[in-house]
Amino acid sequence: MRITGKRILITGVTGMMGRALAEHLAPDNTVWGVARFSEPALRARFERQGIRCLALDLASGDLATLPQDVDILLHFAVAWSLAPNAALDFNGQLVGRILDRLPALEAYVLGSSVGVYTGGPSRYDMTEETPTIPGGVYGTGKLLGDTIATYISRCRGLRGALLRYWFPYSDEPGVPQNYYEGLIARLRKGETFTLPRDLPGCQQPVFIDDLVRITLDSLRFATPEPFILNVAGQERLTLKQVLETVGDVFGIAPKLAFDGSGKSDLLSGSYDLAKLAATCGLGTVPFRDGLTRLRERMGQAGA
Repeated sequence: MRITGKRILITGVTGMMGRALAEHLAPDNTVWGVARFSEPALRARFERQGIRCLALDLASGDLATLPQDVDILLHFAVAWSLAPNAALDFNGQLVGRILDRLPALEAYVLGSSVGVYTGGPSRYDMTEETPTIPGGVYGTGKLLGDTIATYISRCRGLRGALLRYWFPYSDEPGVPQNYYEGLIARLRKGETFTLPRDLPGCQQPVFIDDLVRITLDSLRFATPEPFILNVAGQERLTLKQVLETVGDVFGIAPKLAFDGSGKSDLLSGSYDLAKLAATCGLGTVPFRDGLTRLRERMGQAGA
């Protein structure tokens, strides 16, 4: 879905999703990006592309500097390391405060998570109908944000989409929340990965190009009863296949140990992607191709 001539606010603009969306949208739209901007070079990069950078600590609660004449909100600000009450406020209640600041808003996409589902990352073939009873503070905060957004959408007739991402990755070195760059670092250190002996486990990596396309296309389906969509890659790889693919692309043989009790130090689980296939379409970038692009850019950056 091509978006042009819109006024777009992106929170968490320095994160993986935020920066990719901002740079994709900036040529044809007015884009504000909100973050603390602790890296001056990244802020300068955004400003060269016409992105209007708002240095703001959303955890402070002061939203007075947010623009109000916004058509589309892409909310990707997230807190990983705050104390429990602060994390619930940031990942949950902040959603409502931001939406209340945007009276002209036409639609939004809220970046949610697999963590909202019962059992979280231990579950397989989860659908959008899987019960949402999270087991941790992070998932509880994300579900609170989903719930508040749903209530506001119903009251205002505001179109919304709640996208629950799993196993996203990017080809930009050093970008936050890049799970597979973390695996690469462990491979290079020679660490041993523990895999379950009897249960293969699996992951569904989804590349940033597909994430941007799916996220923006979800606005076509946004409704006042928010459109909920599980987002992951169409390749369902066993944990062993994931590590072997990463090792092959980066030229490092992974060290594997197998645990008879089923324990693993890797995330594992899967989505049923029938709704994604029927609406925004499945991802098209193979895991090996995405990793190859990451390797090339890491080489260029000397990483």
